[in-house]
Amino acid sequence: MSNPCFELWYLLHLISSTARLSTASLSQREALKRLEEQIPGYKKNKPITSTIVESTQQDTSRNAEALRAYHQNNETDELSREANPCTHVDKLVKQFRLP
Repeated sequence: MSNPCFELWYLLHLISSTARLSTASLSQREALKRLEEQIPGYKKNKPITSTIVESTQQDTSRNAEALRAYHQNNETDELSREANPCTHVDKLVKQFRLP
């Protein structure tokens, strides 16, 4: 689960923030705007693997864990809509990592 959208996972490769992300419409989503600021020319479904490198994976996972801890500290259910932003993509990535 990634709230409000999967792009939050990409964004956590580049910045760490607990600021709520707007979901008003696809073209106005705050996560997409922030990604466009970090990755000029970013478009949804555009490959960005050259920008998001493997070496940042640990930091990204720490950023995702910090978001969940932030919601726990504020007694917000991390699976609720109120837990914005929050992601569990790091857990999925860890499952697919080779030993």
